Amino acid sequence: MDKLDKLQIYTELHDFYGAILTEKQNTCFSMHYLEDMSLSEIGTELKITPQAVADQLKRTIAILQNYEDKLGFIKSHHESQVKIGKIIKLLTEVR
Repeated sequence: MDKLDKLQIYTELHDFYGAILTEKQNTCFSMHYLEDMSLSEIGTELKITPQAVADQLKRTIAILQNYEDKLGFIKSHHESQVKIGKIIKLLTEVR
C-alpha cells in the first residue's frame, strides 16, 4: 500500500471516528495527515519529541482501525454506496 492509499484510508477512518478521539489525538492526526506537517514540526508546536508524535500517531491509527473493526461503519457505508449506485443504474435504464 502506497502513501496515498494510506492517507485515504486514514482520513476516511478519521472522518468516521475522529469525534471519539481525544483532543491531543485529533490535533496530532490533523497536523500530520491533513496539514501535512512533519513529525518535528508537530513536536515543536506541541512541545514534545518527534518520537512522541510518531508514537501518538501510531496509537491513534490503531484506535481508529479498532473502531472500524468493531463497528464497521465504513464497510457498511461502502456497501450502501454500491447498492445506491445499482439502484441509480436501474432507474436510469427504466427511463
